[in-house]
Amino acid sequence: MKADPLVSVIMPVYNGQAFVRSAIKSVLDQSYINLELLVVNDGSLDGTEGIVLDLMAQDPRVRYFHQENRGVSAARNAGLQRMQGAFFCFLDADDVFPANSIASRVAKFAADPQLCYCDGPVMICDENMKPERRWTPQNEGFVFKKLIRMDESCFFGPTWFIRRDPAVAYAFPEKMTHAEDLFFFIEISRLGKYGFVEENILYYRRGHSSAMKNLKGLANGYLALYANVVSMFGEDVTVTDRILMWLKIRKVMTLSFLADGNFADALYFLMMGKVR
Repeated sequence: MKADPLVSVIMPVYNGQAFVRSAIKSVLDQSYINLELLVVNDGSLDGTEGIVLDLMAQDPRVRYFHQENRGVSAARNAGLQRMQGAFFCFLDADDVFPANSIASRVAKFAADPQLCYCDGPVMICDENMKPERRWTPQNEGFVFKKLIRMDESCFFGPTWFIRRDPAVAYAFPEKMTHAEDLFFFIEISRLGKYGFVEENILYYRRGHSSAMKNLKGLANGYLALYANVVSMFGEDVTVTDRILMWLKIRKVMTLSFLADGNFADALYFLMMGKVR
């Protein structure tokens, strides 16, 4: 009987004592057993380390690493460099996996040997994990074009479950402080086919992301994303792709500034395509 493949779950955490225990427990309580959880503490100043070490003492599947504060991309990269699984995925330290999040997607991969990435619906919750709405992926196949056009039908965040290719050096761009996850998935999406399962794969705690609260930083992140996509992927990015991506960035940021009540920044970004 063939053994279940090892799955690596990578969890970056910074000052996560309020929620990290629940996040870790949701991984250890998965119906799928053959997994490792790599928790990378990005220089937390609170009680995060003690919580992780306590849970690690209870379950040897937890692997713990500590580094000086270098940002979420560096923390994810530390996990990517140390993972041992045939598949891998990410979980933020304030979100939660439902019990079958891993098992359902391993089964999807087993049913389709050509599949490289597997996603699924995300239940968006308030800070107390009360469900508010559900995001559901809509596309399957090769989604590179959809991602560079910032099509939300196949990207919510770092939710993809990935079949590991030993020939690929997976890494997030550490110089990008915003939109780095989208760039990561754009880069790897050219390597294979994307699909999804029908049941929820994540409970996402809305309102915890400092990146989304820093709108000027987010705008600069999107501008860096645009520049990197155009420079790195060359002829794979057509004029139409560039126009649609640029229009989407302007729309998203203008509406975000307006929703935040910052009408001057909204108008400036709409007219100039940059932040003040």
